[in-house]
Order: sequence, then structure tokens, then C-alpha cells
Amino acid sequence: MRCRGVLEPLVVCAHPEGGYQVVSGARRLQAAREAGCTTVPAVVRDRGEAEALVGGAWAALTRSGVSEDEADRVRGQLLAAGMSEADAVLLTGTLPRTGPGVEHNADRREAIAQTIADAQAGDVVVIAGKGHEQGQEFEAGHK
Repeated sequence: MRCRGVLEPLVVCAHPEGGYQVVSGARRLQAAREAGCTTVPAVVRDRGEAEALVGGAWAALTRSGVSEDEADRVRGQLLAAGMSEADAVLLTGTLPRTGPGVEHNADRREAIAQTIADAQAGDVVVIAGKGHEQGQEFEAGHK
């Protein structure tokens, strides 16, 4: 940070009372301040309240995951900011979960095998990607 400064611009939107609100990049801004930087690159975007809420928190939420209570709180904030209930449910449903009973396994093949092994008679196991995948990738080049 001291050598090169902030490499990826912050995203900001105009604040109604003047100045700007950081939409994305709060950690970069804090690191820049701690490193003694007096300016940082930023991109100004026009955003509604819901878009600003999503943009500002989304990277952190997807990086760290959320509990069911936190997902409910985020969904409530999105609804209060004017997002439709269907969109808020869809959006918060994609967040990784944390908390009791939630296990994460970075090995996709192992996670799928364990899920199938844990399934009981009558259970339905759905294996899905986040939208762009055309199949299940277990290793580079193998589907």
C-alpha cells in the first residue's frame, strides 16, 4: 500500500447532504489512511439506496458468509431500501451460510460425495452452480 497506493478504485456515490459515500472499498480506504495516503482513486456511480446497500456490503458478505439471523437482517434492510421481496429473498439466498450445523468443504468432489452419502430415503439432492456453469467441474478440464 505504501509503495503503490490503492490499485483498485473505490466505488462511491454522492451523499444527499454533500460529499460521497463509499459503496465498495471501505477496507481499501482504511488501509490507505493507515498507510498515510491522502488521495485514493474512486469511481462515482449514481445508485439508489438498495443498490448502494448491496454494493457496499456484498463483497464482505460473500467473503465471510452470514448466519440465518444476519441473512434475515440484510433481507430486511433491502426491503426497507425499496427492493422487492422476491429480489431480496433471491439475493440473500445466494450468500454463503455460517453458524451451527453449517459445514464448508472447499473440495467440491468431496462435498458432493458427502452430501449424497448423508442423504436419506426420500431426500432430494440438488447440485447446482451459481449460474454460469454448464456442468459440474471437479478438476480443470474434467466434467
